[in-house]
Amino acid sequence: GATFRGLLINRKKNGEVYYEEKTITPIRDNNGDITAYVSTGKDLTERIEKEINLDVLASTDQLTGIYNRHKFDEILNKEIERAQRYNNNLSLIMFDIDHFKKINDTFGHDIGDIVLKEMVTIVKNNIRNTDVFARWGGEEFLILCPETEISQALILAEKVRSKIDSSRFDEVGKISASFGVAAYRNENNKGTFIKRVDDALYTAKDGGRNRVEESC
Repeated sequence: GATFRGLLINRKKNGEVYYEEKTITPIRDNNGDITAYVSTGKDLTERIEKEINLDVLASTDQLTGIYNRHKFDEILNKEIERAQRYNNNLSLIMFDIDHFKKINDTFGHDIGDIVLKEMVTIVKNNIRNTDVFARWGGEEFLILCPETEISQALILAEKVRSKIDSSRFDEVGKISASFGVAAYRNENNKGTFIKRVDDALYTAKDGGRNRVEESC
């Protein structure tokens, strides 16, 4: 019997979906019984879509379309909290493209951007729906693997490394990437967790590149 106010996702007669701010008010007779309802609505589609687009822009890397560093930080904090609370496994993969500066210097930054986008497509097609993929900066990327043991994360990293290594990229031909993998430890905070996987990545690079290394 109370007045309802809320935001609904509605559908027009032509099938088009729109957002509607709806108010439904009961009409009562002299005895207080509800005899009818009056419904009014306001189309908020333009405003809601702008808000959604702003949220996407705030959380997405504009070049590659995957999560940006800011959004990844937010997700990582939540997953670390969950791992601590429920004693869940949590693994992290960091990788970057080998000799990417040489690609930019030789072919130009526009071609370098194309390589990044092609590489991202390869990775997206070879990780799981539960994995969180983000651009950390430049040619450096992170894959967060919730509820995943280190052995599984190492297999995933090797799979992605192999797919990149066996692919041919427009304009530049073959490229490779180096990978570091770390499992979360209860004594880690976000900073030490990332530092451990970053150290593993540089071990891979120092060891000859195009390889996967596990954090100590």
